[in-house]
Amino acid sequence: MVDSQEIIDARGAGDARCLLISEPSQDMGKVLEQAGLKADDSQLREHDQTAAHAILTALLHKDLPFQMPLMSRPEAEQMADAILSAHAKPGSRYYSNGNWLDGEISDSLTESPFAAGIIVAREDGRYFCVWIEDKD
Repeated sequence: MVDSQEIIDARGAGDARCLLISEPSQDMGKVLEQAGLKADDSQLREHDQTAAHAILTALLHKDLPFQMPLMSRPEAEQMADAILSAHAKPGSRYYSNGNWLDGEISDSLTESPFAAGIIVAREDGRYFCVWIEDKD
């Protein structure tokens, strides 16, 4: 399983948080709050698993402000595979604060202007959040 320190070490820049959250109410605002993010679920966009994997790969591969490569694309894909395969179950739903692939960026949900991530929402009321923050 990939943890925050592995992400920070592999990227060599920025901060990362990885959290497993239990929220039986399935209230995404509460999930965001428990993850230390702004509790504004209107900023989240739902994605399918393929798009979530691509977004997570992009967030791991390059820094957010300048899009400078931080690790090789194959390394980023492998890390995204490991993260999603460890936490996604059949029926999982995937959320992000936009689509970094298309340049559609919503609120960072943090104090940083450069922050994004993926939340894996499982049907059993468990959530996994991986959120990346970079500085310019």
